[in-house]
Amino acid sequence: MRNTRTTIYVPVIAVLALLLVVGALVLTGCGGKSPSTSSGNPALADTQPFVASATPGPATGGTTTEVGDVTQTRNATASYTIEATDPRCNGTFDVVYNMDEAADGTMTKFYGTWKVTNDKGTWVCDNWTGAQDALGVHTFTFGVSKGTGDYEGLVAVWQWYWPLNASSFSTALPLMAVSGWIDKAK
Repeated sequence: MRNTRTTIYVPVIAVLALLLVVGALVLTGCGGKSPSTSSGNPALADTQPFVASATPGPATGGTTTEVGDVTQTRNATASYTIEATDPRCNGTFDVVYNMDEAADGTMTKFYGTWKVTNDKGTWVCDNWTGAQDALGVHTFTFGVSKGTGDYEGLVAVWQWYWPLNASSFSTALPLMAVSGWIDKAK
């Protein structure tokens, strides 16, 4: 008999693998030349993928407005601790988010800003976006951040996944899968 933890981790690992494959396809132009020093593009040759885990805290603050059967949340904040395979991505993740949640629990919009800070620099994302699947149980977000400090001249692409509905966002989330890559800024 499989326990609940195994049941949750199996789909998370599958989605994480899928996100890395999608990222590789985006970097290679969806079937173009693979990123290597022979591709002639030194920025692609330096691309470094990463995976990470997040220990999130509960969302706080912001305003909530009821518009018909939709709850609009604006400028709520949350803070996470990130541990990544690339130490440049480790640190404190501070996010500001906005979302519209329908009465049935499905999310219609999910967007905001975030930054990841550690002792070497900061990754700043001025605009990230995301969505929830049609069943309202899987949330996906995507954002591109610019590096500061030791990370100046680099960008980091972050892809987040968690298997919970939007109403769970106001509490501490037990599991998040994060993947992405760091590249030279174009």
